[in-house]
Amino acid sequence: MDNKNEWNDSELKIKEEFQQIYDDYILGANGSKPQPDLSFMSKSFLSSFGWNQVSKVAVSFLIIIFLSSGIAIWINSEQAVATKFKLDQIMYQMKDDTDNISVREDAISYQTTSPKDIDKAKEFYPALYIPSYIPKGYELQQLRIDKLADEEYFVNYIYSDNNKHIISIIINSSTTPGTLEIATETKLVKLDDTDLYVWYDPTSEALRGVCLLDNNTLLSISGVSDQETMIDVISSFEK
Repeated sequence: MDNKNEWNDSELKIKEEFQQIYDDYILGANGSKPQPDLSFMSKSFLSSFGWNQVSKVAVSFLIIIFLSSGIAIWINSEQAVATKFKLDQIMYQMKDDTDNISVREDAISYQTTSPKDIDKAKEFYPALYIPSYIPKGYELQQLRIDKLADEEYFVNYIYSDNNKHIISIIINSSTTPGTLEIATETKLVKLDDTDLYVWYDPTSEALRGVCLLDNNTLLSISGVSDQETMIDVISSFEK
């Protein structure tokens, strides 16, 4: 049987997601806007082109719709963010080189255990902070980056030594100013032009971690008991 005019899974996913995106828009606009011309998705249109050509047409059309300046006419900013995230999910699901990437309903994640993959991690998240100093004897056990639906990022570096001592670095990046704050139960430490915040266990007063707020990104480190080491590590992070 000739199956060239049937949808494969990737193309069905694109078609369904685009239709859902537009249906959501129509619902928000009380159905007042005309339907777009979706003939490029029809089977009759499919049969008149090469199989791969239609797949590229569909993907290209989705990208053009989102990136065009007319997106504001179609959907509001909140819908635009959700739409972009949905399209990102589809694109990552269709890529070949996605061994380190997983797609979930609420996040797209990159994960590696090798420092050699840092460049690939930067491709996934160009604004990734990278440490230039890690204490001797510690090796990377995991780097995980979660890209969330609201265009915020959550990053976790985990390092350990031969004695299984752990250094955990967590980075939260927000696109909304003022959403990330330093806890009040901290001690301010000045380092050149950088404000660092040290926090302790409220009961035992043991050192728990050090954090800093860089624009809309909060970096925090925990796991080692030496405040100076924590400060050296957290202050070494650069984009």
